[in-house]
Amino acid sequence: MRLIPNARSVLKRAWSVRLNVLAMIFIVAEVCLPLLKEIVPIPAWTFLICAGIASAGAFWARFIYQPNVSEQKE
Repeated sequence: MRLIPNARSVLKRAWSVRLNVLAMIFIVAEVCLPLLKEIVPIPAWTFLICAGIASAGAFWARFIYQPNVSEQKE
């Protein structure tokens, strides 16, 4: 397996990566929510929906041309 020439730039600037990280944060929040039930009065399904929306956005963003990522070489 070989990485693309500008892999570091893609990790820093691509919206698909950013949205996947956001989805991961929502998933972790959903898992941790039962521990904080008294402090944070948010239903668990809220984080599940947010994670799904972020994942769908990441999938969509993967196919969108992003000039600040696609044209740079390291």
